[in-house]
Amino acid sequence: MDAENLTPEAIDRITTYLDATTPLPERAVLIFVFGSRQTTPAQLAAELYAQQIAPLIVLTGGINRLLGFNEAEAHHAILIEAGIPAERIVLENRSTNTYENVTFALPLIAQKLPLDSIHSVLAVCKWAHSRRALMTLKRQLAHGVRYYAHTYAPENITRENWPLNSRADGANVLKNWDNIPRYLEAGHLEEIIRDGDSYL
Repeated sequence: MDAENLTPEAIDRITTYLDATTPLPERAVLIFVFGSRQTTPAQLAAELYAQQIAPLIVLTGGINRLLGFNEAEAHHAILIEAGIPAERIVLENRSTNTYENVTFALPLIAQKLPLDSIHSVLAVCKWAHSRRALMTLKRQLAHGVRYYAHTYAPENITRENWPLNSRADGANVLKNWDNIPRYLEAGHLEEIIRDGDSYL
């Protein structure tokens, strides 16, 4: 699929579906940061922690294939510099994709708190990745968890300009659109349903 061949209606449908951004919760059990080479998600997580939205931050992401540094460890350094206690951070630094972000992090989270005590999660992720991120979390966590998404535009690839962006990052919007049905079929995702300000 090529963005330049999409109708305005198709662009709107794709954008609306992929963007699972929600209002911030008053409280959540944890902040789950999906891996990224950008510093933005770590900065957002530090701000959310300072607002006392959640007492635990989960950082994910292994070695970035293009740049050669460890994403979670780079984010960890930002949080420590921001004054967040190390014991309030879960560091998952081996994953290479969204599914691994979640599945590799769960045993580490379980060392801090029982997984069945998690009733709300605030994900920090790219806007076009947010639905897939929440669907991955839902597939792995207990029934009835409420999911929120605090999102950002990676390198200024926004909801409005992505069809005009010829860079590889812009194409990731369509990559997420194409991959969700495949990953649902593979059992890596579970459908999410909007319920008020969150998803179930």
